[in-house]
Amino acid sequence: MAIKQFIPRNVPRSPEFKFGKKPLDQYIKDHARRVPNKICINYYGKEITWGEMEDYVDRLATALTALGVKKGDAIAIYMQSCPQFMIAFYAAQRIGASVGPCSPMFKEWELEYEINELNARVIIANTYLYPIIKNVKDSTPLEHIIVSSFKDFLPEEPALPFTGI
Repeated sequence: MAIKQFIPRNVPRSPEFKFGKKPLDQYIKDHARRVPNKICINYYGKEITWGEMEDYVDRLATALTALGVKKGDAIAIYMQSCPQFMIAFYAAQRIGASVGPCSPMFKEWELEYEINELNARVIIANTYLYPIIKNVKDSTPLEHIIVSSFKDFLPEEPALPFTGI
């Protein structure tokens, strides 16, 4: 039985993209301009607006540029899901760098392999993952390590129990 028999007739046979051809980070910029005070992320009760997100993305993009990251370079992001992951992702997009998301479950040899495959000179990671990076740094092209703690965005009294590091 052919797979097309399971696809409903009203489903297009080729993808239809509704988004324009602008860079992903431009959507952050556009939202920040239109609705700067609207909530973009609610992280354990810490509300980050679109205007704040734009500011964070712009500041990190500026810092990455100052480190020598340019269009076409790869940046490794070694984090769990947190505001910093989104900020790093869009900051890389803003300067034309590619993102290599590295699973926070990676063991040393997996992280080393990924960084070498990416030829990443910069990694952005959660602080608790730094010891793994430190152990593989000398066998990779890494030049810069940027770390951030989950606590950087946690409110004093999280809305949900926080069991992170």
